[in-house]
Amino acid sequence: MVPTGLTGNTCRRSLRGARLCNAANLNTEQFQIARSYFKTRVDEGYAGMYAKMARDLTWYILGALALWFSLLLAWRIYLWVAAARSKLDEQSGTQE
Repeated sequence: MVPTGLTGNTCRRSLRGARLCNAANLNTEQFQIARSYFKTRVDEGYAGMYAKMARDLTWYILGALALWFSLLLAWRIYLWVAAARSKLDEQSGTQE
């Protein structure tokens, strides 16, 4: 939606759904510089946001893997202790 009074040449560019309006009536060269600056800032913002999302996802995956491995290790230790106990019980039963 274009604000009232900002039609025609004033709002002539669009970037990622945002209309870039030349309310200050900059000449074409100055407007291109302002547009490039705005585009750079928007691209940096998106890059930062996606980098943070990727970093968070990586940490969640690493945390889940660490939890899974620790549960697997605990299960293996439990099985090892149970096997050792049953072997000791068998040995003590045969000695009596």
